[in-house]
Amino acid sequence: MLGTRRPHHKSRQGCVTCKQKKIKCDETKPSCKYCTLRSLECVYSPPDAGSSPAVSRAVSTPTTVSKPSLPSAGRSSFLPNSSPNAGRNTNLDANLHIDPALRFSSHQPCDRWTLSDMELLYFYTSSTSLTLSNSPEHCHVWQYVVPNFAFSHTFLLQELLALAALHKSAVSPEIRDNLRAIAARHHATALSMFRAGLGNIDTSNCHAYFAFGSIVTIYELASAEHPDIFFWNGGDISCPSSLECFQLLRGTGYLIMDSYSELSNGPLGPIFILPHAAAEKAAADPSEDSRFSDLKKLWIEIDSSLSAVEVESLQEALQCIQIIYTVLTASDNNCDATCATISWVARVSDVYLEMVRVKQPVALIVLAHFCLLLNQLEDFWWIRGISRGMLQSISRVLGKEWEGWISWPLQDLVLSEFKKGSGGDQLHS
Repeated sequence: MLGTRRPHHKSRQGCVTCKQKKIKCDETKPSCKYCTLRSLECVYSPPDAGSSPAVSRAVSTPTTVSKPSLPSAGRSSFLPNSSPNAGRNTNLDANLHIDPALRFSSHQPCDRWTLSDMELLYFYTSSTSLTLSNSPEHCHVWQYVVPNFAFSHTFLLQELLALAALHKSAVSPEIRDNLRAIAARHHATALSMFRAGLGNIDTSNCHAYFAFGSIVTIYELASAEHPDIFFWNGGDISCPSSLECFQLLRGTGYLIMDSYSELSNGPLGPIFILPHAAAEKAAADPSEDSRFSDLKKLWIEIDSSLSAVEVESLQEALQCIQIIYTVLTASDNNCDATCATISWVARVSDVYLEMVRVKQPVALIVLAHFCLLLNQLEDFWWIRGISRGMLQSISRVLGKEWEGWISWPLQDLVLSEFKKGSGGDQLHS
């Protein structure tokens, strides 16, 4: 004999999300348990919704649970009224008045983001973003402004999650492999979406594309299994992945040139420009002038086979290193060391990069002196070890004949690692 069925009183006062999912709602307000656990926006129908089918239908189709297409590379809703000049605001907090939860849900179906994704986003904003710069003002940009753009550009959000997973793998070695797999998945998705929109960059979305170029460069540096992969891959110069982050950062440099005014006056301006006054001062009174001048003998006296274009490219690359080095080592320096250093990669010419690719000794010697800048960043988890790996590779390729020309960056690396071993490794980790 079948047991008596317990009486069940069906409630019609549940939230819209639970009704659509056809699950029982606990009717907790302002947000029920189901929506709270899944970071969903919890919307309740008006009390008289049951008596008015029209009202019920209107309320049961909120934008947060619909299925919009992925965000295009069109104008970002971050900019008020989609005005081309709206991004020209250096007051960072002025652009942060929109609730991030609403921005997040309006461009991506909520049920596509998991609790793991939410955890990674929290880790990025609370931890990873604070390890990307030595400047508190710039950390503010990475922590608040960049995620706000990401809520309108899914490719950028995916890359933030990728970097967060990678950072978490560095501080949680017991689950390192799993986190790196998650990071790789988010990264691959982000790259695919990024490439799809490259033909539609304009003044309204250039901020998101620039931020992506910067973040993806940091990701590639942090994920490199071999530190020298940033410039070549064990001699296999046909391997596209070995130079991918290099090419993406170079592309970001071209983007800056095309949208310089919009970017420099916009909310991301502080993180990509070397202070003009500091650069001018460094150019007028450069540090270690005799040491840098001695390097010019390489193409003036040592290797006379170089073309005029190659000589010019070498001089430009070396001068840029000297200016950034002068700025970073100045006693009154308040420059963002990470942005200043990585900007060198975007500034050097294609001719110089080709010389590095084919491993011309003079070009590799200049590259070794780029490590003078990288040595300033040894405290940052995502670049730690890159300088050592590059110098080892360069030394191996050059051989005994040229080793005297890279003694300065080698000695500087030893000093930098000694300082880090004395307590500096506690920073930016």
